[in-house]
Amino acid sequence: MKKFMTDIKTLAALLMAGAAFTACSSSDDNIIEQPQNPTEPKVYTMVIKASKGGDATTRALKDVSGEIQAYWSGEETIEVGQYNYTTEKYDIIGEANAAPSTNGETTITATLNSTFKPGNDLYFFLGGSNPDYTGQVGLLTGSNSISEKYDYAEDCLDSNSFTIVGDKVTPKEYYETLEFGAAKQAIIKFTLKDKANDAAISPSAFTVSDGTSTVELTSIPTTTYDANGDGVLYVAFPPGAENTTITLTATVGDDTYTYETATAKTFWRGQYYEITVKMTKQEVHIVNSSSGAAVEKVNGTYTLTDGESYTMSGIGSGDISGNNVTLTIEDGTVLTGNMLTPYDGENNASIVLNGDFTLNGIIDNYYARGGHVTITSGDGDDHTIIYNGNLEGAHIHLAKHVTIKLNGTIYTQYTYVKNADGSEDITPTSETIGSVTYYVYEGRGTSCKVPAPTAPIWGGEGN
Repeated sequence: MKKFMTDIKTLAALLMAGAAFTACSSSDDNIIEQPQNPTEPKVYTMVIKASKGGDATTRALKDVSGEIQAYWSGEETIEVGQYNYTTEKYDIIGEANAAPSTNGETTITATLNSTFKPGNDLYFFLGGSNPDYTGQVGLLTGSNSISEKYDYAEDCLDSNSFTIVGDKVTPKEYYETLEFGAAKQAIIKFTLKDKANDAAISPSAFTVSDGTSTVELTSIPTTTYDANGDGVLYVAFPPGAENTTITLTATVGDDTYTYETATAKTFWRGQYYEITVKMTKQEVHIVNSSSGAAVEKVNGTYTLTDGESYTMSGIGSGDISGNNVTLTIEDGTVLTGNMLTPYDGENNASIVLNGDFTLNGIIDNYYARGGHVTITSGDGDDHTIIYNGNLEGAHIHLAKHVTIKLNGTIYTQYTYVKNADGSEDITPTSETIGSVTYYVYEGRGTSCKVPAPTAPIWGGEGN
């Protein structure tokens, strides 16, 4: 009887197993899934006070009678990280939100994900863990302002300064407040003036450099000056070099203004500076080589006399009108404008380079017709023209030791670049520098050709 019952149980077990196997193998859609209870990733929360402290620290900011004060807008970006002793890097493990406050004190709530490892130190990055100062528009507050996007600070809690109970991270006594006291950058309020007449200048682009760090404001809207006042810009500047020369460059229309400190300066992190700067307008100087007389710019154009020779130097803007002229260009010259219009084969212009030259415009042009411009090296050294413009109808003869790097478009109709005597075309290669790809023309001398004989090589009868 016992064996019979055992066989019944065995049969029942086999039947159930078969049924189960059949059900798992079925192609029917009415499969009943068993409920699953996976372990949820652990998420930790933390509530802690935070202070922005004094000086030029942390967003949001306001200028109160020449002093930067901090408050909490409630829209701050705060990343939370832990230091990974294995990789010796920070792992971002969460984020925190700050309650709005009209002063430097608030409460923040942090959420830490499951990658947080108790025993690691916690770091709080106000503004984010990767400071980025690009895209500034010169504002302290408002859209794309320093207050909104370009102010960074941090604080940390070591693993002995908080406790963990369940999913709650709680700071211990004496560690209840994060101190975002010292910002990672300086904030400078620049008031820019023209050194010649003390008038305010309001540039569309502005660059600050200390030789190590450089901040470029490349597209400053007019609304910046509506908010700040004429010539006033706020710049967040990252930690850079100590005791060095500070260089400023401003673009106003087609004009360039520059300023360089006479003595060593330092923009210290966490500090606020108010600086009035009188900048010098850079100009191109063109002088008649024979008479020594300077050519004055009239209605934006320097007009050169046919048959005369000139020397050009400096940095500035303006068009140059001239046909049968020789123009020697000194090293480091930068011209924003168009230059030379050789009219026909009897009026060919000549450019002599004594160094590298930058042209933001057009050299020669469609109206050249039968004329051309010959470009040579004046001292026999290698020199380069950085040409930010188009080749449109230009006729250029390029001698040995001269290279043109063209950042622009080549219009093939009526356009050519030839070697020095014009006998052969020069085919450009390409070169990428940074984000710019240039057409590169390497100058060549005259072609080496064997002249045709003028008399029979073998003379006389019977040869």
